[in-house]
Formats: sequence, C-alpha cells, structure tokens
Amino acid sequence: MKKAKLEFYEKTKLINFKFVKQWRWRLKASNGKILCASSEGFFNKVDCISNAKKTGWALVELVKTV
Repeated sequence: MKKAKLEFYEKTKLINFKFVKQWRWRLKASNGKILCASSEGFFNKVDCISNAKKTGWALVELVKTV
C-alpha cells in the first residue's frame, strides 16, 4: 500500500497590484487525489512546512517541491 505524500509548491498571486510568489502545501493520496491543502499562502518555505507540521501531517512522507 502506497503512502500519501505531502507536497510543497510555489504559486504566484496578485497582491496589491503586484505579482507575489507564495508557498503552499497539499496532501495527495496514492491515487493522485488531493486529500487536504493549505488554506493560505506563505512567503517563506519554512513557514509553510511549519504550518503543515502543526496541521498534523509531519509523519507523512515528504517529497520535493513540484
């Protein structure tokens, strides 16, 4: 049985008339469906990882950034 994977990725968003890159995370099942995702973007990858851990997904296998 394959494990779910936690992915971190950057998304560009328009904030105050400027394009800004923000980090987000999502948990994907082995069949590719998204089980849950961050509800907000983070300017630092470290903050994004910290949020994912606080949400309880720290034990899930981490994968490289998409």
